[in-house]
Amino acid sequence: MILKTLLFNVQDFFLFMDKYKGEDIDHLNNPQWQLLSTSFYPNKQLDKIIEITNIIKANDPDIIMLVEIGGLESLNNYNQYFLNNKYKPYMAPSNSNRGIDVGYLVKNESKLNVKFKSYTKDKLSNGNKLSRGLFELKVNDSDNKLKAFFYLTHLKSKLDLEKKDFEGRDQRSAEVNYICEKVKANRINFPGIPHYICGDLNGIIYQEQTEPELSAFKKYGFSDVFEHLQKPSDERITYYYFDKSHNRNGFQLDYFLVHQSDKNTIQVDSKVLPFDHHYCAFPPDNLKEKLKMPSDHMPVLVNLKL
Repeated sequence: MILKTLLFNVQDFFLFMDKYKGEDIDHLNNPQWQLLSTSFYPNKQLDKIIEITNIIKANDPDIIMLVEIGGLESLNNYNQYFLNNKYKPYMAPSNSNRGIDVGYLVKNESKLNVKFKSYTKDKLSNGNKLSRGLFELKVNDSDNKLKAFFYLTHLKSKLDLEKKDFEGRDQRSAEVNYICEKVKANRINFPGIPHYICGDLNGIIYQEQTEPELSAFKKYGFSDVFEHLQKPSDERITYYYFDKSHNRNGFQLDYFLVHQSDKNTIQVDSKVLPFDHHYCAFPPDNLKEKLKMPSDHMPVLVNLKL
C-alpha cells in the first residue's frame, strides 16, 4: 500500500468558535472571524487557515501530523469546518505551557485501523517530563494487518528564559534519549514493522552537522528521509530565520526520521512543500514577508510504500 503523510507545524493554530452561529466563514474578514471566539488566545488568521487548508486539499494526505495545534477543540473545529469531517482526529493533552499541542488527522476514506497512545506522564532521565509529549499512532490496513508505527513530538525549543539550561540542550537531550529507548523497545516487540519518528525537533540532524543533543537518533540508526533521498540542503529547508543583519538563513527543523533498515519504504517524490507565491513572497526576502506566510514552518510531504 502507498501511504501519503503530511507533517506540518502550523504555528499557533488556535481555532475556537464558541460564538459561531452558522455564519458563512468564506465571507468573513479577520476581525469578524476573531469575534467567533471568546478565548484568551486569538484565532489563527482566517486567510492563513484557508491557505493551509488549500495545501492539505491539494495533496490529499492519508495521515496529517500537526504541530502547534491549539488543543483538541481546535483540531475538531478545523476538521469539521474546513475539512468537511474528512478525517478523524487523534489527540491527547500535552505538557505544553503555551497551549500548543500535536495531533493526528487520519482520512476516513483510507480505511486505516489505528490505535493512538500518549506518553506525557513519564519522567525523563533529568527528572522532568517531555516538553510537549510523545504520541504514538499504530497503523493497520483495512484488513487489520499491522503496517507501521508513527511517533509525533515537538521537542524543547532553544529558548531558555530561566537561564537554567543553555539553549534547552539538557532537556532536548533527555527527550531524545527517552524517545529512542521507547521506539527501540517497540521495534523489538514488532520486528519487521517500520517505525517513524516525526515532528518539529528544534535542531539539526544531518550527517556531521547533527547537534550533540540530537545525536542519539543517529546512534539508534535513524536518519531523515531527505538524507536517505540525498536531497540537497536547499530542498530540505523547513524554517527561515533572519539574523540581526537581516540575512536570511534556512534550516531544517521538521523531520521524518526512518530507521536504516526501513529506508526502502520512502518514495522518491517525498518533499518539502513551498508556499503559494500568490499568497506571500516565497522564500521570504525579509521578516515582513515571512510574517505573511501561513506558518513559519513549511510542510513536509512523505509518501511511503508499506
